[in-house]
Amino acid sequence: HDGDAGLAYHLVLGLMGEGYGMGAILEQVLAPIQAEAGRRWEAGDYSISEEHASTAAADTLVALLAGAFDQPPDADHVVVVCAEGEAHSLPARMAAALLAYEGYRTTFLGAAVPAADLSGFLANTQPDALVISCTRVANLAGARGCVAAAHGAGIPVIVGGRAFAGGDERWQAIGADAHAATLSALSGVLETWSPDPARAEAGASDPAPL
Repeated sequence: HDGDAGLAYHLVLGLMGEGYGMGAILEQVLAPIQAEAGRRWEAGDYSISEEHASTAAADTLVALLAGAFDQPPDADHVVVVCAEGEAHSLPARMAAALLAYEGYRTTFLGAAVPAADLSGFLANTQPDALVISCTRVANLAGARGCVAAAHGAGIPVIVGGRAFAGGDERWQAIGADAHAATLSALSGVLETWSPDPARAEAGASDPAPL
């Protein structure tokens, strides 16, 4: 509430010292706090400044946590990005932090990355996978553009976020190779999937305008 990222960081380190894993902290502590901040803003109990202070503190906290983990040079490389047009970057940052904690090399590109720019980045870096976060259904067209950019570079795609809630139809329609319904499901997908970007792209279609 007060935007004190330093205090939050020390509290989280204490939880981790007591044996709580990164996934539990992100999904059971930080995500509900952010959901509550959003609820208070929508109800008029938080001003925009108060909501921004809470979100900025959480964003700083997750960035600090992610930077604390070594990234082995021989580990699989996963790029995490928000869909083109998507401004809610915290879920994607959480995904990148959790993957770093679990031993992946991660690159977090942030919010609203244009698909054309993403295409060049992926072609140059050739990661093992791209993770796309999309919160608003209105940004599914942007997610579709990012999926196409990844597939153009031969990179398989996992999508996640509230925009894909309610079944498989949306993520399959935009051509994603897989969907992670929760943060903790991400590593399981990466460990077990057998993606075929060409096949997924062949079945893709552009989302209908809202």
